[in-house]
Amino acid sequence: MMIQRMFSVFLSAILGLFTWSTLSAQSEWLAEDAISIQREFIDELGSECTDYWNPRLNEYKRIIDRTLSPNDLEKLNSWRVRWGILMNDLSAKMNKNAEVDIDDSDKEIEFSLGAGDEEEFTEIMEIWMGTMSLAEGYRSSLDYLSENVVEDASGFITNVADFIEEFVQAHHAELAEDEKGQELLSNSNEFAEELREEGTKIKKDNKGFMEVYSLAVEPFIMLYNGGNLGDMLGDMLPFLSNQTSSANLDVVAGLLPEGAVLQQNYPNPASSKTSIPFTLAETSSATTLRLYSSDGSLVKSIDLGRFEPGKHSYEVDVTDLSNDSYLYHLTILTDAGEMVYSKVMKVVR
Repeated sequence: MMIQRMFSVFLSAILGLFTWSTLSAQSEWLAEDAISIQREFIDELGSECTDYWNPRLNEYKRIIDRTLSPNDLEKLNSWRVRWGILMNDLSAKMNKNAEVDIDDSDKEIEFSLGAGDEEEFTEIMEIWMGTMSLAEGYRSSLDYLSENVVEDASGFITNVADFIEEFVQAHHAELAEDEKGQELLSNSNEFAEELREEGTKIKKDNKGFMEVYSLAVEPFIMLYNGGNLGDMLGDMLPFLSNQTSSANLDVVAGLLPEGAVLQQNYPNPASSKTSIPFTLAETSSATTLRLYSSDGSLVKSIDLGRFEPGKHSYEVDVTDLSNDSYLYHLTILTDAGEMVYSKVMKVVR
């Protein structure tokens, strides 16, 4: 499917899937099997990813929002909400209905779509194509974004190489006591060298990337609406299963922290009241919670005010909402600028 190719290219370009491939090909540290030092490696590398990409994706969003006309931005925001809800719902159905066969060499996931699911998938493609068409009207203004993305992807790979070397140096004794840790110790220089070569390559020779940028990367960046990276990847896994090895999928899924800022509401589905937890690493001088219905309409906007760093929760009354899927959208204003995060909840009575 074309959408599989789009997501595969996006992950390769934005999250650096070749980085995970380099690591997982030589040391398959799956989260569910990890011992203490392995878990620490996975968690720290996942934090490296989210800490690097969250502010950059938010900055891309701010650039796009400033570039579009008010009417086109309103249209795009509606698509962003609808896209997030559709991807979440369709991914959950595909994961639930997936037939998994595991052998010694690979994992194959097969799934089939029902009539309603096909309609959702068609709408996802329509939003994607509409976003591509919308971007063409701003080509001269948006083209420079691709240069930023290439620069950022290259920088991320270099950061991962630095992280590996620093982790090995800081945890030499613990790694030496573990079989897979010994493997990382033996190959860390090779890992870092391969990654730096990849970083240089994508920066100097990005012709292939630029050929698919407008098809696969730019629409995703435009549709980004503050989703947590782990959630975004989880939505993509069913679509990527035929495009990437099981080792890559498992490693990437395990690397990205879940709900680093905005967590899942509880209870979910909700019938009367539901709590929305979130964790802030720095002070938010202005915090706004918005709820959007599945058609992209804003149904609630709540000014939460100022929050200090730490864990917080806000209870929302949903008794006035109909049975549906809703996207809840948290905007925080920090010294680093405005950041957005979003998740999907359901209201069922």
